[in-house]
Amino acid sequence: MTLEEKGRTALTKGRMLDWVLTHPSFVVVDFDLATLQVMTSLDSIEIHDRIIAATARLLAAVVITRDPLLAGATRTFWG
Repeated sequence: MTLEEKGRTALTKGRMLDWVLTHPSFVVVDFDLATLQVMTSLDSIEIHDRIIAATARLLAAVVITRDPLLAGATRTFWG
């Protein structure tokens, strides 16, 4: 369920996507073979978190999360 579906934001999915695509602080990256290869070493977390962790590792990025499993897979802040 999305934030929109839960009533937690006034932004629609389309408006949120437009905002992310045009905001200079966001970078949209492809899901590619390198990401898939890094994901193969992350078998202790669910598939969507593997994508996030693998992407963060490839970009040397820090993930903002409280999820302890994701925090065990990549560098995090807040968790």
